Amino acid sequence: MEKDFTCEWGTEFKAGNVVVVGKYYQNWGSSEGSDVFLLTFPTIFLHVAHVRAIKFPVLPCDHRVQGNDLAYTLPDYSLAGIQQAVAISSF
Repeated sequence: MEKDFTCEWGTEFKAGNVVVVGKYYQNWGSSEGSDVFLLTFPTIFLHVAHVRAIKFPVLPCDHRVQGNDLAYTLPDYSLAGIQQAVAISSF
């Protein structure tokens, strides 16, 4: 960050912090396999030290959720990779 900043989610950052910026998926509805890309939600800012896994595959589902948004699912192998990254980084 070039200057102190508080994001729309309420997280505070100081000048000089290293930050990851992006969008994310969120579970939507009652189905465990209905994750929706939150394109219209505010951008997320995250301290780089809190990042545990990035760029993992999600697969499109054969259904849509309210608003006709595409739904995605997190395959078991992606979840296993994320869990492994979290376990390794917690040492």
